[in-house]
Amino acid sequence: MNTAIIPIIARDDDGELRVSSEQIAQGSGIQHKNVLELVAVHTVSLERFGQIAFETRPGYNNATVRIALLNEQQATLLMTFMPYRDWE
Repeated sequence: MNTAIIPIIARDDDGELRVSSEQIAQGSGIQHKNVLELVAVHTVSLERFGQIAFETRPGYNNATVRIALLNEQQATLLMTFMPYRDWE
């Protein structure tokens, strides 16, 4: 039986709980680029719960990686859009 990694939730500067798209990808076993695609496809639905925050981080070979920072409601909704068959 595989045990998924539970995404880590942290408080942002305003005290709101956030989880990154990287953490959701790691916890669900789905590639990060696919999680970002789901965010893009479902932006209107996700933004019913607030504006989606983004940040960029250094990536491999001097590239930058775009990260979505989702609040609890956005993260929960996003995970309902993920096909179960793709989860580890």
